[in-house]
Amino acid sequence: MNNATTELDRQLNGAEREQINNQMFESALIGLAEGRMEYKQDPILPIVQTYIRENANKYTSMSPEEQKKLTTLTEHQWESLKNMDNQAKEEYLKAEPKGFDASLKNHDTVRQILSNWGN
Repeated sequence: MNNATTELDRQLNGAEREQINNQMFESALIGLAEGRMEYKQDPILPIVQTYIRENANKYTSMSPEEQKKLTTLTEHQWESLKNMDNQAKEEYLKAEPKGFDASLKNHDTVRQILSNWGN
């Protein structure tokens, strides 16, 4: 989206700036006269639509191999995921079980089990 607005800014500040501004004004007058804006003769909408279509075509015309390469994780990303998964697993397994009330925690057997939990 940022690239689309950059392209729009480039065209609005280019040689056709005055023509585009005049077309926007005329489009606004049509909308005021009709009592609603329908973007008739809007000069900006076709610029944005063309830019989006061109960029969408880059992705929709990719071969399956190119798509796979674009969405495949790198070795570094895989390692990061594995490390985060292992860390989450360890934290979960070491965490004391929840849901015990005070009377249960004070029971000798439960207290003994919880004292060694996660070791």
